[in-house]
Amino acid sequence: MIKVSPVISKVIRSLVLLIVLSGLAYAWTGALRGPSGETVTDLGRAWLFALAVVARMSLDTQPSGDVGRALTGMESILSTILVGLLGFLLGRRIRSD
Repeated sequence: MIKVSPVISKVIRSLVLLIVLSGLAYAWTGALRGPSGETVTDLGRAWLFALAVVARMSLDTQPSGDVGRALTGMESILSTILVGLLGFLLGRRIRSD
């Protein structure tokens, strides 16, 4: 079993929580548009979009309106901070081993 420090596991849990909450927010507000212009309220597609924002992937689903762009921007900034923190912590752990 791999031993993971509590701080690293908290950062990973925070990333997962960010994806879940962002997906819920996208689906609840209807802030996404599909490829044919329809409003996306499907939770699965919203979570996929939230994961794509964290992973910097491109999808045919896009944010729509000010709410969608604001949610996407906040998720992007928070995920960048968390991924950077995770990289720093993992690098520090590797150097200390």
